[in-house]
Amino acid sequence: MSPKTGRPPKSDAKKINLNIRLNEEEDALIRACAERMGTTRTAMILTAVRQLQAELDKQK
Repeated sequence: MSPKTGRPPKSDAKKINLNIRLNEEEDALIRACAERMGTTRTAMILTAVRQLQAELDKQK
């Protein structure tokens, strides 16, 4: 039997897609923030969501 080819699966594989509709101003804001952070738009958005969650948790 031949060995399985391809990349091995990641333990934290991202399988969920999220599509959002933005206007040009919102897109520019997200791109500018990601560029200033030196990261991708996805990573920047996840960082912002985690910060918001931490802030909300403090309010409890």
